[in-house]
Amino acid sequence: MKKWKFFLIFLLIIAISGLYLALKNKPQKLEEQMVHTVPVKQDVGKNDIVFTDVKTTEELKNLFKDARYDKMPKIFIRRFPDDFAQKGNPALFAAVLLPHLLHQNELLENERDAFIALNDKIRNGEPFTQSEEAFWNELVMKYEVLNPDKDGQKETLYNRVDCISPSLAVAQALEATDLATKDFDAPFGVRRWNDKKEYDFVHYANLSDAVSDYALELNRGRSYFPFHVMRTVQRSSIRHPLLGRSFAKALAYYKIEDSAYTNKLDKIFERYKIQELDESKFEEEK
Repeated sequence: MKKWKFFLIFLLIIAISGLYLALKNKPQKLEEQMVHTVPVKQDVGKNDIVFTDVKTTEELKNLFKDARYDKMPKIFIRRFPDDFAQKGNPALFAAVLLPHLLHQNELLENERDAFIALNDKIRNGEPFTQSEEAFWNELVMKYEVLNPDKDGQKETLYNRVDCISPSLAVAQALEATDLATKDFDAPFGVRRWNDKKEYDFVHYANLSDAVSDYALELNRGRSYFPFHVMRTVQRSSIRHPLLGRSFAKALAYYKIEDSAYTNKLDKIFERYKIQELDESKFEEEK
């Protein structure tokens, strides 16, 4: 009961903070922010990357030896090598995850553009085509929106269909991953009920699937409402890019059983200085 009281108080604090920042920065009304002329895109979530397989951590180090956070090569490692727990390090861990995170954000940007284009049609009173209606319903199902009304749905989707912070993702992965013992097939510590009725870690065929599932878990989870609110407020202000360290404070319930989780994330940010990951981008193709 005490935990729920704390959660309600936490939500109230976040909501008040969001209102204050919104008034302070005088953002446009939601409908005005949604005015775009982007056409609805097809296959906005299509993953078309080419994987690179490595057998050893030494190969991995050679691949990323010249990589910079502001000029990341499009190298998509399928899985961490078996010896990474013994020979890897947090910096290399972040470098391997970063291309997948940047690519996932590209997919989310496309999905958000398509979603906002449909909001324009709602605002203008224009009917959806059959394919647009299908796409909208897919979003509602994908992001687990319970409101049956389109006006209510768009408010929720506006908060949920958005990019993720690379620095926050890496911080959460570092917290979930003990470099000495951890199975790197579950880099973000996502857990669900399995066929054996056990609440266990989800393991993935490749890192791209792991990043995609993590992003979906973070974006659709109702327990992460404070995070969604903070991200929306920051998007409506002049601050850019998304600041992962500030978002970490809103994830107290990412691990319900761990009341000190946000403090752990903050220590990871402090120790590894990963804030610069939020400035990351792919190197320009020649």
